[in-house]
Amino acid sequence: MTERRTAPASSQPANVKRRQLAMPVSLLVAGLVALCPLPAAARPALRTAAQVRALSLADASKHLPVHLVATVTYYDPHDRILFVQDRTAGIFVVTGRDLPIGVGSRVDVQGITQPDFTTTVDNAIVREVGKGPLPEPRQASFHATARGYEDCNFVSLTGTVRSASWFAGPAGKLMLLSIAAREGTINAHLLQYGNLKPEDLIDSRIRVAAVAGAYFNERLQFNGPLLRIPSYRQVTIVEPSLRDPFDAPTRPIGRLLRYRAENEVDSRARATGTVTLVEPGRVVIQDGGYALLCHPIQETGAKTGDIVDAVGFPVAGESAPMLEHARFQVIRSGFPELPIHIDGDPALLGKLGYALVTVDARLLQVNEGAREQTLGLSTGSHLFEAGYVKSGSGEKLAELPIGSMLRLTGICVLRSGGVWLAPVGFRLVLRSPHDIAVILSPSWWGVRHLLFVLAGTAGILLWISGWASVLRKRNAMQKAQILRATVLQNDRNHILEQMNRFEALDTILPALENLVEHQWPASQHRVALFPNREGAASYNPNEEMRYRWHRQIRTADNRYIGWLGVTPGPRSPEDDPEAVLDVLCNLATLAVAHWELYERLTYRSQYDALTGLPNRNMLEAGLESAIAKARKDGTMVAVVFVDLDGFKRINDEYGHKVGDVCLQRVARCLQSAVRRNDIVARWGGDEFMAIAPGLRSRFEAEQTGKRLLDAVRTMPALDGASLVLSVSIGIATFPEDDETPEGLTKKADRAMYEAKTGGKDQIRKYRGAEAAERGAEHLSTGSLRHVM
Repeated sequence: MTERRTAPASSQPANVKRRQLAMPVSLLVAGLVALCPLPAAARPALRTAAQVRALSLADASKHLPVHLVATVTYYDPHDRILFVQDRTAGIFVVTGRDLPIGVGSRVDVQGITQPDFTTTVDNAIVREVGKGPLPEPRQASFHATARGYEDCNFVSLTGTVRSASWFAGPAGKLMLLSIAAREGTINAHLLQYGNLKPEDLIDSRIRVAAVAGAYFNERLQFNGPLLRIPSYRQVTIVEPSLRDPFDAPTRPIGRLLRYRAENEVDSRARATGTVTLVEPGRVVIQDGGYALLCHPIQETGAKTGDIVDAVGFPVAGESAPMLEHARFQVIRSGFPELPIHIDGDPALLGKLGYALVTVDARLLQVNEGAREQTLGLSTGSHLFEAGYVKSGSGEKLAELPIGSMLRLTGICVLRSGGVWLAPVGFRLVLRSPHDIAVILSPSWWGVRHLLFVLAGTAGILLWISGWASVLRKRNAMQKAQILRATVLQNDRNHILEQMNRFEALDTILPALENLVEHQWPASQHRVALFPNREGAASYNPNEEMRYRWHRQIRTADNRYIGWLGVTPGPRSPEDDPEAVLDVLCNLATLAVAHWELYERLTYRSQYDALTGLPNRNMLEAGLESAIAKARKDGTMVAVVFVDLDGFKRINDEYGHKVGDVCLQRVARCLQSAVRRNDIVARWGGDEFMAIAPGLRSRFEAEQTGKRLLDAVRTMPALDGASLVLSVSIGIATFPEDDETPEGLTKKADRAMYEAKTGGKDQIRKYRGAEAAERGAEHLSTGSLRHVM
């Protein structure tokens, strides 16, 4: 990011950017001005901040004149950061000189517009005209402030201080705050801090009045929020923190971050446990079977085995809660925590994140890094890593022969994956070389011993040669098993990544075929998936039985979705195939479930749930496409706005269920009255819209409206209710009435309003300026949502 509205980056704690949320009134003003444009030189000066904020980037680039009177809400004379606010909104002012003003000054500002995240006033001449109180801060929501919608406005927010620290720059010190609310965390700068100290604010609940700002990049894209607090007078401590954070009641580690009905921001928590790991930047404490990873803000002074109190802010980690901004207090020296024995199955490690564990495993490889030694190990059918960070004294792990059976003790760091972020693996963090003990050395038989035996009798030589051959074959089988397990894991991860990208089943199916080929080379195999009932109906059990190993693939609710079959080739291993077949079936089931979820979400985003018609998003895309084709072909496009007459009365007298049935029947009726390439969509409520592309005259557009009107008129009455339904229809055509989707929609809406006010159950065409005058009242009431 680059700097704008600030001094050079060396004098700022971060690159600060800001943008706008234009107010609804400002948008309406900008829309009306856009309908009747004036030459830039003829436009009068903009008199309010809301008028300036409502400008588009193109209009702001015309350097329009600005002359307004406002109150200073934030002023940093060193970096010349000036925010002002009038009765309509706040705005940023760029001036090239120091000003004899302060927060609360009433100032006269004259300048020109300049495009920015929100439009700013550039080359400003600022003159103080009086003193006054600060404007009443807006009670802005956290969401609007955090998304940049309240940029430049003077707002009020309440939250808990997570961190507070000093920042020393060329202009002096300012205080950096991190304020947490239920929805998230936002950073703040306190310019004049008075007698406030960071330690007085941490974990206090405060209410601040500040100017909302933003971080943004060179493309004026929002990156994050920032609050600028002018002074300590705008900071109110609602609920002070404990004077000594270690006076807080102790909470068991296993109960941190559990659900609480009050849904409040977590304050600092205090936990007690035995230290199991001390490294720069992280400390792990454990209490029974629960462990906690802490990120300290100071030197702890603790060592492994000490019993300590830890105070900090609990946050969610990958597999267990963590404690941020942690402080420690040693209670007493104790005994080292006893490790928990595990067998290495990730599915059984869900409660052991960061816990001290011990595991027996076989050494497969050793990797020597600049700072860390990594061991590749296997226990049962599971592979994992163990890492040891070399100490400053250069202490390293002892030389370990490959194939040794080891007993390792260390911190269990879980690795999560899948849809539910379940444990899929783990890594062991070794604390010292003493955390490794050799249980069983590799086989004694080797080349050197074999040479000694060869000096013996010929019989012993033959016996030893046979035994060596057996060992080599066993070793080769073990390596092949490890290689197959590694390849299986890689193929599985690749397929899961494809699922997470919601790739089509046609692309995932070859990956499943490749997995089978990698496990059983030169085999005959097939994986068949039927994600729909039509495909499942074509299932032929005789085809499945042609393979030596075969499985049916079913969902969790026992729905049949496919099958797989494998006949191993001459080079395929003879291991038990059940584990690999289980992995294949699970991956295939998960792939179908992902794809079905993707199709359901896609359909819901494009179609109305009640009527089954395309929704507004799909209609707007279709209208843009129809206009583009009409421009190319020289044809017309008709936009037909249909409103159901008296629908509120139906809901009031017969209930919403009858109203819903009316909407569904009208939707089917309208759909049946249009051509195949026409589009009928539900616009919202009791409003529908039809698009008729490829027309040659307005007469054809009128015929489209007439077919829709006649279809509703002749629609049978509802069973059990004597309801006579009618609609009011308005028509606008491209390019005669307008050439933009928004303009056609508004003008069809105006024509529909004329039909409704003219007696209902009729069609009206848009008639230019005359219709605009008659629809002025409609624009200010019923159809204002379309302008917005």
